[in-house]
Amino acid sequence: MRFNIAVVFTSGASLCSALVIGRSSMTGDLTTVEHLAKFDDANAGLVNGVPARGLTPLGPYENLYYDNLGVISDNVVAAGLKPQSAPNVLGYDVVANAQGTPQIRSDYDDSKTNHFDLKSFYFGCVASTQETTSSKPLDCSVTYTGYRNNVQIAQDTAHFTAALTTVTANMLKVQARGFTGLDRIVFKTNGLVASTALAVLFDNLDYVVYLKE
Repeated sequence: MRFNIAVVFTSGASLCSALVIGRSSMTGDLTTVEHLAKFDDANAGLVNGVPARGLTPLGPYENLYYDNLGVISDNVVAAGLKPQSAPNVLGYDVVANAQGTPQIRSDYDDSKTNHFDLKSFYFGCVASTQETTSSKPLDCSVTYTGYRNNVQIAQDTAHFTAALTTVTANMLKVQARGFTGLDRIVFKTNGLVASTALAVLFDNLDYVVYLKE
């Protein structure tokens, strides 16, 4: 079944229950925990029973903080881009971009995370305007850059391609090589048209956090 997507950004203050926690071990004075963040336990939200297009980022979730990245649910409305794990995905678009840079970071109030390693993620893009996010998958190019103490550690660009006749597409898996020892990852959609006409969606972020005692 095809579904349309409405972008919904929700506060993450109460969304920190672990969805999937993998291996846990000790590294020196730090405890390492691997997460597979699917965002399916995060509330995408409704306003008076109607899908809302809000401007509030997810916030703290699974030991990291999400700036200008919101939760989107296929239970609300659907898209031609299939979530890797239904019902929820993470995303940003022209509305979120206007609020600031989409990024994931370890430094926030009450954070226990010293740094983190990004291993992989799934992503794709659909058409977006100031008013709506439609169901058509579109080609896109997203550059993601990892930092530690404001020093660039790694950078790569992921490319998503959708056939012209595609109505429904699968997300693309991206292996993040060299993205270790980070305190921040920044996402940027390449091209003026791309940045204003696309919504970028993510799912199943696989990463390891290093927690302070």
